[in-house]
Amino acid sequence: MGYSAFAWLDLGNPDYTGDEQIRRLFVFAKGYGLKQCSAAAIATDAIARQTALAVSGKTRGNADIAAWAESAAIWTVLNVTERLAPTGYGLIARV
Repeated sequence: MGYSAFAWLDLGNPDYTGDEQIRRLFVFAKGYGLKQCSAAAIATDAIARQTALAVSGKTRGNADIAAWAESAAIWTVLNVTERLAPTGYGLIARV
């Protein structure tokens, strides 16, 4: 589910505002109709996939993919998940 949100919604792309990404995540979650598929849970899963892709890129020597995926994960944390499921770390959105 996280990979689908990351890929289909282009989650982490700063061309979309945090508000727009959150709106799109709610539509995405509603489309699946499963209670366990909340927007916050899907965003959290997407961060796991973004981070795994960043690690994979680094370990395979693909710096461009690693940098892109890491940037997407950071953006998603700051602009989406921190608003849907705050960590308590006082993170500030980057727009």
